Amino acid sequence: MISTNELTAKEANALLIMLNEAMEMHFYHGNCFDHSDWEHFDLDAARLTSYQKFRAWYEDKYGE
Repeated sequence: MISTNELTAKEANALLIMLNEAMEMHFYHGNCFDHSDWEHFDLDAARLTSYQKFRAWYEDKYGE
């Protein structure tokens, strides 16, 4: 596992761009929830929490 302390500014920025696009595609351009989506509800919650934490870390460290 890589620590955020090991990321360069360029790597962190690339990761944030990738995560922004993934979150947008998954949660904003996808279909509305259907019954099968509830099977992955916990995973989606973990994804959103991880994304929010990384984004907060990135903004705190690089001020963007």
